[in-house]
Amino acid sequence: MVMNRWLILGGYMLLTACTQLVWLSFAPITDAAAHDLGASVTQVGWLSAVFAGVYLLLGLPTGRLTDTHFSRALGFGAICNALGAGVRLLAPHNFAVQLLGQVILAVGQPFVVNAMSALAVRYFAPQERPKSIAAASASMFVGVLLASLSAPLLYAAGGLPLVLGLHALPTVLAALWVLLALRTHPTYDERSAADTGGWAWLTRDRLLHKLGLLLFVGFGTFSALSTWLEPLLPKGISATTSGNLLGGMVVGGIVGAATLPVWAAARGQRWSVLLCALLLTLGLLAVLALGQTVGLLALALGVGGFFLLACLATVLEWAEEHVGAGKQGLAVGLLMLVGNAGSLALMLGVGSLVEQHPKLALGLLALPVLLGLVMLLGMRGHTAKGQS
Repeated sequence: MVMNRWLILGGYMLLTACTQLVWLSFAPITDAAAHDLGASVTQVGWLSAVFAGVYLLLGLPTGRLTDTHFSRALGFGAICNALGAGVRLLAPHNFAVQLLGQVILAVGQPFVVNAMSALAVRYFAPQERPKSIAAASASMFVGVLLASLSAPLLYAAGGLPLVLGLHALPTVLAALWVLLALRTHPTYDERSAADTGGWAWLTRDRLLHKLGLLLFVGFGTFSALSTWLEPLLPKGISATTSGNLLGGMVVGGIVGAATLPVWAAARGQRWSVLLCALLLTLGLLAVLALGQTVGLLALALGVGGFFLLACLATVLEWAEEHVGAGKQGLAVGLLMLVGNAGSLALMLGVGSLVEQHPKLALGLLALPVLLGLVMLLGMRGHTAKGQS
């Protein structure tokens, strides 16, 4: 079976969105899920937190497997997603079964996400690869948005069985779609000509390390803001308004992730996009600290999200061109590992301060952004190729 490259990308985008959808199935309904599962709120939190831990363990090995055995690696990730979503349906109210399902899903996630650049290289011409990476990156955040919107509505309509059932449906469909797509031979298979570095090159590539640190800042800041936005907002703002503000930030981010990296790659403006993202993030944190009006907060969060979420595709596309064919999987594995570490570190750091010292929590967020800005200023003049 031969499948059009855009259909292949469509299946991959759906699967990538579903990795986020099933990851966050319980996050918007934590209290209700704890009651139904006979577990504590902290235990229900583990159902989402397990993904970060597994990614830290598997991020690099799965990236290497993506480079050396692309179809098998992505196929395995697709199967894990379908299997994990199915396991959760076996006993919707049993915590142990849900944890097992989440672990299986967590194992599959890096196999899927780390294929983002490698898929673009195998099926798309060089001039189309930024579009492929940007679209796949944006699909991740679409999955986050769908999880936050759908889980409360589905739970209200039919409890956990309906949430898990309707989250499993597109996940299984996406897995089958991708498995069929992988039967199409890559149009551009450059791996054998470039795959000469094994693992050793990863320790020497200074530009890739710097891009990883920028992703630590961008990914971590977005995760911390999306997790703790309500207590960081000025007093008197309702939970509904807080949810709308968060939704606006994510929607702005999806638009930014889908469009801005493509524009930046075509015009050689990756550095400028990252600079704007860091400067606007500092502005957003200042607006939050000063307790501005809802209208100004909405504007700041929307614009901040537009640039913050564009950082992921911008960094991945820059890295894809820099490292060359045959190394994209390992490069993405490193970048996503560092990004997930940033999410975990800043979420925990802000969480320890937000209740008693929200202004100090915002200051904690500003510190890595400032350090990232200093590092980025030192990267001015780097080109995608030939710099390390």
